[in-house]
Amino acid sequence: MTKTLRRIAVAAGLAMAGSVSAQVGADNEDIGHYIARVYGRGNDVSAAATAYAGALMRLWDTMARNPRYDQNLTVVADEAQLCLQGKLDRLAPQRRDALIYEMKRKLAGTPQRFAGFLVAEQLSEQNPIRIALSEREACGLVGVAGPPTAPADNE
Repeated sequence: MTKTLRRIAVAAGLAMAGSVSAQVGADNEDIGHYIARVYGRGNDVSAAATAYAGALMRLWDTMARNPRYDQNLTVVADEAQLCLQGKLDRLAPQRRDALIYEMKRKLAGTPQRFAGFLVAEQLSEQNPIRIALSEREACGLVGVAGPPTAPADNE
């Protein structure tokens, strides 16, 4: 284990020791309200955002508990991100990266998830994966169906 990864693992352990489990349930509810506020309800973009949020929360919570690279969780998170990016490319192309960043910031709002985020980022840098999928393929893999997002008028 590298020195940097050891430091991140210690941060993850400290976050877990900080009794954050009570915050996680409230945070999940907040994420649902956040997605509804930003992306609406019952459309393909909100479904993609929900799939991405769920994949990141599973990945980061797992990394906070056990700071070891998990290719399966990482690939699912990457596929969900590709799906959401594809939807946002047509809905709000100029804001796509900012919306992705804002969601990550919101999701990493507890000490546990922030520690998991740090571990996952470090491990992803050490274990790069390249995934080449179309929006339709990526969305199909994460269970997001529905008609394509209509292009935005003036984004």
